[in-house]
Amino acid sequence: MESPTICAPSNEPVYASERLINFRTRGHLLLQKHSTQLVVAFIGDSWVRGAGWPSHGDPERRRYFMPELSAALQDIYGDAGGGWCGFGDTNSTTRRGGSANPDRLYQEGTGSWTTQRNNRPVPDICTSRSETPGDSIRVNNVRGPTSQVTLFFIPGGSIEYRWNDGPWRLLALSRSSVQSKHFEHVEVTTAVLTGFPQQDGWTLDIRIVSGPVELAGIEHRNNQSGIRLHNLGSGGSTARDWCAVASPGWRSALETLGLHTALLLFGTNDQKRGSPEEHRQSLADMVNSLRMVMPGVDIAVATPPESGDVTPPRPQRPMRLYRDQARALAAELALCHIDLQPVFGDVDKYRYGGTCALLNDSLIHPSKEGSHLIASFYQSLLDLR
Repeated sequence: MESPTICAPSNEPVYASERLINFRTRGHLLLQKHSTQLVVAFIGDSWVRGAGWPSHGDPERRRYFMPELSAALQDIYGDAGGGWCGFGDTNSTTRRGGSANPDRLYQEGTGSWTTQRNNRPVPDICTSRSETPGDSIRVNNVRGPTSQVTLFFIPGGSIEYRWNDGPWRLLALSRSSVQSKHFEHVEVTTAVLTGFPQQDGWTLDIRIVSGPVELAGIEHRNNQSGIRLHNLGSGGSTARDWCAVASPGWRSALETLGLHTALLLFGTNDQKRGSPEEHRQSLADMVNSLRMVMPGVDIAVATPPESGDVTPPRPQRPMRLYRDQARALAAELALCHIDLQPVFGDVDKYRYGGTCALLNDSLIHPSKEGSHLIASFYQSLLDLR
């Protein structure tokens, strides 16, 4: 896909990129062929989550920026695994997928699963729930190797799972033999699955034996040097939604992923549901939650560009006010800040229907061209060659 033509203002989109110390240190080690891994999570709303179905090489099927960026970064630094694959929206033909790169790792469900959205203490704050025996989710991992597959769930019920259509293995989703993280009256629990093919790609089938069952997702790792990217986006969420579940359980679930760098992207929904000052406080609470369990984690906070939606209250509180609050917070808490407005340019040109449209007909989400632009921007920031 050709890069879109943009007349961008000259103001600087990145503040204090040198604060991404872990990324820079481990990234340079990987470029020098040292044996190490770099674990990065994007945390945000649908701008992050909307990876969707695998594109199978068709650019017209590629959605949002994460798949293109993830593939590019693993080409640069090496492949340390597929990372997080969330099970939210498992029955949706457009929203399931669940990973940073669905061309590499994705899920699809059948049955009566319902999504618990933006309110669960799991890495991407969403789960899928069903009470129906026989309802299933299939995870497709297109390439190996594999050193660990971890299932995240809310305790209750039992499942069976199998690899490559092989024999089923029974797993009771209880607290007794697995690790639990408390969240008021809800716990997020993990179980390391066994019997996976170590070298090649595989399919993983998970099927309900007795319910109710509530599944969050799986994490895929290998032992190779390289980068592992987690897509922790949740459509429709605000930073405040994430703070509401930022309990010891959620923090510990994030700690389980072993993050070195967390890249936050919030603002599109926050602009509609809260003031710039409230947005800043929510971001501060998120940063404090992450640092509580991962004191050395790199954190960058990004602000999206102004949308093409003129429905109140958006015009009364433009995105630049949210950007200013986020950048001031970055200065206060020693964060990196990313402003996507100068990347996109003039909203009258890039809005849906504009001469250089970078937003789609939703008015608030990036088009294919806008997604490519975001991927190219982040790649330029994170490519240390």
